[in-house]
Amino acid sequence: MNTAKKLALCCVSMLSLAVATACIQVTPPSFVETINTDWTTMPLKAGVTPDQAWINALDIIMGSYDMEMINKDAAYARSAWTYAATRSGSLQGPYRTRVIFRLSPNKDALLLKVEAQSGGEGRWISGYDVDILNNIKQDITAIIGR
Repeated sequence: MNTAKKLALCCVSMLSLAVATACIQVTPPSFVETINTDWTTMPLKAGVTPDQAWINALDIIMGSYDMEMINKDAAYARSAWTYAATRSGSLQGPYRTRVIFRLSPNKDALLLKVEAQSGGEGRWISGYDVDILNNIKQDITAIIGR
C-alpha cells in the first residue's frame, strides 16, 4: 500500500473515531432510571412556618435553577430544565435536571423531587439524580427541616 493510501485510510479511521466519540451519551452515575419519581418528605422544624419554609426553599432552588413556574397559592414551584455542563461550560451530553417542590397538604412538611432525563431529543429516558436530590435535601433540611 502506498503512502497516500495509508494516509487516507488513517484520516478516515480518525474521522470515524471522532464521530463515534461525539455520539456517546454521557450519563452521570448518579442517574437512576425510573418512570415515576417519588416525593421526598422533609418535615418542618418546630417554629418554622409554612411561609418561611416556602421562601427559604425557593431561595435555595433559585440559587442553581431558573424557575419555570411558581404558584404561592398552590404552594408549588417547578424549575426549568437545566442542561448539564462541564466546568468549562460545554454541554455534558444530552442530560438535564429540574427541581419540583411543594408544601404538604397539612403544611407541616416540604415535598421535593428532582427529575432527570438522559438521551436527547426524541430519546429521553426519565429518572432522577440521587446526588442532586441529596444535595438539595441537605441544604433545605439545614434551614427548615428536622
